[in-house]
Amino acid sequence: MASAIESLPAEILNDVADILASDHLPSLHAFSLASRRCCSITNPHRFRKIHFSVAAEDRLQIDILHWERVLESANAFPFVRRLSVDGHLPSEEFNDPDDLLDLEVRDRPNKRRRSFSGEDEWTFKGAQYINVLQLTNNEPDPEDAKAMEAWKPLSQFLEKLSGLRDLFWLTSVQFPPCLLDVLHETLPKCRLHLKAFKLGSLRDEQSGPDDLNRHEYALATSPSLTSIMCTAQRNEGTAMRLAAGHAPNLNQVCLVYQGNQIAHGPDRFKDQPSTPSSLHSLSLYDPSPASLDAWSSHVSFSNLLALQIATVNDTTVLAKAAEYQFPSLKTLILRLRMVAYEESLQEAFRLDNDAATFLSNLPPLENLLIVSYYAKESLTAALQHHGPTLTRLGLIFINRGDPWRSQVTRELIDSIRAHCPNLQDLTLRIPRSGGNTKEVNVYRSLGKLTRLKHITLELDCTAFKFPARRTTTQDGPDPKHVLVNLAVDESLVRAILAIITDSSLSSLRSLKVYTEYGRMPLDLERFARVMKSIWEAYRVADGWFVYKRDGWKKKCHESLERKLILNKHSRYETHFRDLWPVKGRNWMEDWGSFPLEGVGDGPSG
Repeated sequence: MASAIESLPAEILNDVADILASDHLPSLHAFSLASRRCCSITNPHRFRKIHFSVAAEDRLQIDILHWERVLESANAFPFVRRLSVDGHLPSEEFNDPDDLLDLEVRDRPNKRRRSFSGEDEWTFKGAQYINVLQLTNNEPDPEDAKAMEAWKPLSQFLEKLSGLRDLFWLTSVQFPPCLLDVLHETLPKCRLHLKAFKLGSLRDEQSGPDDLNRHEYALATSPSLTSIMCTAQRNEGTAMRLAAGHAPNLNQVCLVYQGNQIAHGPDRFKDQPSTPSSLHSLSLYDPSPASLDAWSSHVSFSNLLALQIATVNDTTVLAKAAEYQFPSLKTLILRLRMVAYEESLQEAFRLDNDAATFLSNLPPLENLLIVSYYAKESLTAALQHHGPTLTRLGLIFINRGDPWRSQVTRELIDSIRAHCPNLQDLTLRIPRSGGNTKEVNVYRSLGKLTRLKHITLELDCTAFKFPARRTTTQDGPDPKHVLVNLAVDESLVRAILAIITDSSLSSLRSLKVYTEYGRMPLDLERFARVMKSIWEAYRVADGWFVYKRDGWKKKCHESLERKLILNKHSRYETHFRDLWPVKGRNWMEDWGSFPLEGVGDGPSG
């Protein structure tokens, strides 16, 4: 095998490594072990993604220096594909003299550093970036040369990344002119993604044409600009006009509405766009029917490949959406996250019927995600009208405490198997019930979907009905039952894998397991925050590789959680110790999952 690989040209091996790095990192690692030559070729592909969290000016310089050394030693500058940046304007205010004395401090997590895990059309961007969107952009003017000088080291680093494909700007700070110049002059194929789109001079009613900020206008109409996210308040009109063609390569827009206000803003683009609209993906969080009408007058819905609609306040928008044609649509995400209580039962039924009508009028979809409290009719329409063509399906049923709300059952999974013969990727929120037979049967049903390649399970770990407001009273769930459900560790993930992959014909390649919990008493929630994790498992040649994706975060917040729980008496500590007696010095490592009923050891790793 190794000798056959050795005979291939380096260009082909590079292409193989590039594909594996994009699709499956464990396979890239396995490929690197085939020979010394393969190891040498695959090494640069390990550094495809780089993230900077910016606050201190010297911290940014140290991080840049670190990455320059790493990439230079691996000859990996051309192989970096994605760069993401969050934080603030680099400032001396946050400088730490100790950082400059010890470069190894770069490897120590701190409160200003967090990773960017990436996104796709499935991502709930409204929640992912809401903190950035709500920040007031009171940073220095982008034409202030002195203030923008702090970004120069980053622009010089950016110039070296000749293979960069995506630049994610995850901060409310205005995108610096020096970085935009690099994109235009050196990296014309790199796509720019702005996650806090705020262009003041383009929406200010008091300004005239001569008052337009030249950099803001250049940024808004840049050929590099590929995706934007912004609030609708005073940004809606600008976003529509950019999507209509003034931003020639803008293909993704995500707009977060605040209530039902419509504020299109002044028309700062008097001329018609010189290029047709490139918009292929539109995400609207809580729009009104009038907003949907306004979007239809600016862009052609016939060109949309992906549409995402979330409802919170105005639940009539899906009835309006059903009036339009979306002939090219391949991906649909419906987030029917209305505030649902018993008194809103009829409204939930109506919203479900509107969603069913909308789904029935669409062409066959390939990807569908439904997030809802109640989805009987819409789920039926989804499986009957789109099941045969679906390759990716997600069903997230929220707050399942009320008996009338939808939930994932063995019968539902059997229905998915009957209607979706080509399904390869499935996302489900599954109610935990202490690992009893009912829960295990759901996992067994998943094992019958023999064509699945990827499964994402959001484990609902609370398993009880609880008031909408958090409380510290004695009312609520059985604490031990909640703690047992929350105890999701590697052994439990492997046990779930063992059930799903019991069939030798299983084609499963990856499993992701998230733990979710609803509202609960504050003291109990402190335990839940520590126990909540994200697990990922990938099939490798000799078994399964399972790891905790947020392990770095646990270390970062360990001291804070210890202070919250151990230094303050919790009335749930006794329940915790009844389940998991003291074993070591750190209580955070004392707990572990309980076995699933009737299940042996998990698959080997």
